[in-house]
Amino acid sequence: MPTQLVFVKSSFIRSIGYNAGRRTATVCFRSGALYQYKNVSKVTFTRWLKSPSKGKYFRRNIRGVYAYAQI
Repeated sequence: MPTQLVFVKSSFIRSIGYNAGRRTATVCFRSGALYQYKNVSKVTFTRWLKSPSKGKYFRRNIRGVYAYAQI
């Protein structure tokens, strides 16, 4: 089943989603680029979703921490 993306309020990120079975977080940037980050915990994704700044949380806690692939 494809990951459901949720639109978020951010100048950097358009939408994010999570697949619990695969432990992957998907992010669609404002540029249209779509990336999937591997082995992301549900707790980390939930914190990201609830964070006041999605871009800041991404830069501090996702990018450079998890393996990724552009999709």
